[in-house]
Amino acid sequence: MIALAITSTAQGATTRPDWVAQVDPICANGQAQEAAAAQPLLAAAKRAKKHHNRKTARRLNRAVLVYFAQFANIERAVNAQIDTITTAPDDVSLIQVWLRARGELLDSETQLFNTNFNSKNGLKGFFKFFALLGDIVFRQQEVADLVRDFGLQSCTRNPYDPFVEFGLS
Repeated sequence: MIALAITSTAQGATTRPDWVAQVDPICANGQAQEAAAAQPLLAAAKRAKKHHNRKTARRLNRAVLVYFAQFANIERAVNAQIDTITTAPDDVSLIQVWLRARGELLDSETQLFNTNFNSKNGLKGFFKFFALLGDIVFRQQEVADLVRDFGLQSCTRNPYDPFVEFGLS
């Protein structure tokens, strides 16, 4: 089970900066946990790059699935913890929409990783994959745009920059 190290009581944020000051560390902590969870995946990817065989491919596939399961649990915990923080009165509806959009993004990512894109499906499976991928990119942009002007640092970064973050670029 994954638990966030920062525990916050449901404190009331009277202003947007107060809310940001409470939420940003939660997102930063979640990202640190995601980075730690990615280490076995990165090790499996390095091994797969050196050794091309079925066993290594299965290990890499398993590492991807394990990482994504951990990632999803961490993101759900982050969303739940953010939801406990009282929002400034002017921002209540916007934050609710933002949290809903974050949840929908996570649902789309889960669907992408849990869908079997079998080659027997032909073009139908191919188009389904790219439709889901496009949906994720759109939702990711939507999530970032909703709170772009809030001053959040950790909650709005691109989650698909692990290549830069882990030195894989």
